[in-house]
Amino acid sequence: MNTTPAPAAALVDRPVFVVGERPAAMQLVHALGETPGLCAMPLNRLLPDLALAVERCAADLDPLTALERDGLRPPASWYKEVQMARLRHSGKTRSVEFSGLSVFRLNRLFPEAQFLVVHRLKRAIDRSRRFPPLRPGRILEVGSDVAATATTLERVLTFLGEPAEQVVLDLSDERVGSALVTPPAAPR
Repeated sequence: MNTTPAPAAALVDRPVFVVGERPAAMQLVHALGETPGLCAMPLNRLLPDLALAVERCAADLDPLTALERDGLRPPASWYKEVQMARLRHSGKTRSVEFSGLSVFRLNRLFPEAQFLVVHRLKRAIDRSRRFPPLRPGRILEVGSDVAATATTLERVLTFLGEPAEQVVLDLSDERVGSALVTPPAAPR
């Protein structure tokens, strides 16, 4: 396994989208945003609204289809500017955010993105009917009951190729401890 970190420019082009059951997915986004390399994007509807506007105004925006041949995908290219501004402000290399868009749409807009799908494992649907065919290393399923546990965070960080540094994750009123995530020292 290659442990050399990817160049920052390559990571900026690989956002992480968390989809699925919202409360557990938001906990996972918050926990990942506390790590050194991932910047949690604020919850917003900008990307879905941009995607809907582009679809609704497809005839008027037809000249933009030429841009897609050049590698720019409206509205992804516009939204990427928002992501990059947030990354510059945070000093981190990758964005992570909850999205209400489907993996199919997100994959079309962001062909290099990685996806974390949070769902109740008992309600799982046959994999071939839910996700587009993606190359290995692009999609990981996480159970909603364990979305922000230390073990899951270790698994997710490994999947994302993020460095395994010791950090403290503050999940509201709970502290999570593990080999990668250590609890704070007791006050003296």
